[in-house]
Amino acid sequence: MVAMTALLLLACVLGTVSPREVAAQATVEIAILGLRGDVPVGWPAERPATSMRVVQHRVPGPVGEATLAVFWFGRNQGGSASANIARWTSQFSTADGGPVHPTIETTTVAAMPVTLVTLRGSYARGVGMGPIGAPVPDQMLLAAVVESPEGNLYFQLWGPAATVTSALPDFRTLVLGLR
Repeated sequence: MVAMTALLLLACVLGTVSPREVAAQATVEIAILGLRGDVPVGWPAERPATSMRVVQHRVPGPVGEATLAVFWFGRNQGGSASANIARWTSQFSTADGGPVHPTIETTTVAAMPVTLVTLRGSYARGVGMGPIGAPVPDQMLLAAVVESPEGNLYFQLWGPAATVTSALPDFRTLVLGLR
């Protein structure tokens, strides 16, 4: 990774790659419970807002910032993928107050089952079973439940839909590239 970043920076200095392209392609490796993944260097790390967050990054975008957080509650804690999907779905609604239906994908990464979820609409983000505030329109949540040997990891990227959409490829690279 370091060599690739150095080459990209050299190409930027020589004028063959724009600074924006360097930022889009350069990554930094993060560690999560013995696993490794890559996030863009343009996603600054933040101090986790709660003790349940093992990783937190700010994600800049075209219409405002989003947040990437990885949650870990311990072995056999935090609930199943289906229970979390139901809770996340209950926090979203359409503009007229109707239900939002998640897009769900299942796969395996490094011999671990992974469930990927996408939700978009008005979002009343909550902790546990209760909302934190009033629904915010045109929001998006990308989530992944990674069933690791150390317990489930819950990857979440949430914020303005345009920002989260622009970060979707990098989120997928992080989750599907765990090693």
